[in-house]
Amino acid sequence: MTADTVLAAWNHRHRLRQSAAEARRGVFNPHHSVRAFRVTGPLDLAALERAWLGLQRRHPVLLSSFGPDHDRGGDRWRLTGADPVGLARPLSPATSAATTSARTASAPVSRAEDTLRRAAAEPFDIANGPLARLLVVPTAAPDTGHLVALVVEHLVTDGWSGTVLLRDLRALYAAEVGAPYDQLPRIEQDFAEFTARQNTYLESPAGRRLRQELAERPAGGSPLPDTPLKGFTGRTPVRHERHRRLDRTLDAAGYDLLLPLARSTRTTRLNLVLAAVHAALADLSGRRVVATTMTVSNRAHPSLRHSVGWFASKVVVASEPHSGADPLRRLDALRSAVAAGLEASRVPWPTQIHDHRTELFGTQATTPFLSFNAQPERMQETGGFADLFAGAQARPVPLPLGWQDAALATQWQERGPGGLRMTVDYKTDWYAETDVAALWDAVTGHLERLAHLPVPGGRAGRT
Repeated sequence: MTADTVLAAWNHRHRLRQSAAEARRGVFNPHHSVRAFRVTGPLDLAALERAWLGLQRRHPVLLSSFGPDHDRGGDRWRLTGADPVGLARPLSPATSAATTSARTASAPVSRAEDTLRRAAAEPFDIANGPLARLLVVPTAAPDTGHLVALVVEHLVTDGWSGTVLLRDLRALYAAEVGAPYDQLPRIEQDFAEFTARQNTYLESPAGRRLRQELAERPAGGSPLPDTPLKGFTGRTPVRHERHRRLDRTLDAAGYDLLLPLARSTRTTRLNLVLAAVHAALADLSGRRVVATTMTVSNRAHPSLRHSVGWFASKVVVASEPHSGADPLRRLDALRSAVAAGLEASRVPWPTQIHDHRTELFGTQATTPFLSFNAQPERMQETGGFADLFAGAQARPVPLPLGWQDAALATQWQERGPGGLRMTVDYKTDWYAETDVAALWDAVTGHLERLAHLPVPGGRAGRT
């Protein structure tokens, strides 16, 4: 792109208005993508800084910004302006010798993690950029090395982009220290080009027709899911509260029981999981029609595989999990609803909100809903990033920040031979842990029933 500014993406516009509304209430919610690691072994900080500067030049979206009007409804995205920045090296709070001697051997690492978390949560300069930082914190304990975190504003990144950035950083660092590395692939279409093309389509006659069709959907086809669950309090309208993560795992044997039904109905096991989630929501809400959002990556075109930006969006999937007596017909209806949602994804979710109920564009949802993020095995990182820094060992450090635009943000990750993992991020003043755990129990109960359904041309899963 040669223009200095372009019209911001609809995801940008929706999110910037949400943040501005919170800022007027004195609230800041860090909505950052964080990939953090504990690095042991030799780490050449000078080489890492050169690699980091090279990464910013390779992906200038990290240096973009939204100008001084971003908090007053401005919709321009500035593609130039910020210069690459070096490593950020926050210092841990000083402690007295007496206090230090009283701490356990693991305490210095804890202080380093606290320092890293605080630095990662610091707001970015949205008006001027840059929108990314690479943090390095020494752990101050023998043999524990450094904590390193890549922090990027969600305005210019998504989950896939984080992986792209780490792969590129690995190659750039290896090149700086003289280690073998893979040549970086050419970026065929960057996020600015994608955004400009998307905006052009949405204002074209074809895009306008689709937008109108989606805006005129009958009741039940709303882009705003509304499935409150048992246990929801709705106690606060401002979502900067404490949040918690619940993890659960379905072992490989249990997950494999879904294979006969998935094969006979020509669907995926994750689609069967979605069916179980919808049935569980119906049980826990008492509603006939339930809805969730489902994350779509918008990376079907190969030209986007090596690009960095906020490509991901959401689609709404609604169903009647307990209608009719034939469960196979219900599965077919849900599969059709997913297909319809994917077809509608040509219009970003915030655009649909704007066209359906303009007054809700740029606001936070006040009724909780569940977001369903499926991560099939084929999309998992191969081998992880243990070798992120040549000659050293990198181990991931969980560092969740910010909020999700849902009361229950769920991820369903296929783990190869390890079965299925569910994680749920939730607000502790919206839900109690027992209520979130009840969702998992209800889902696994429905999965067990699906696994033992008689399937056409075969038998149900083994007992």
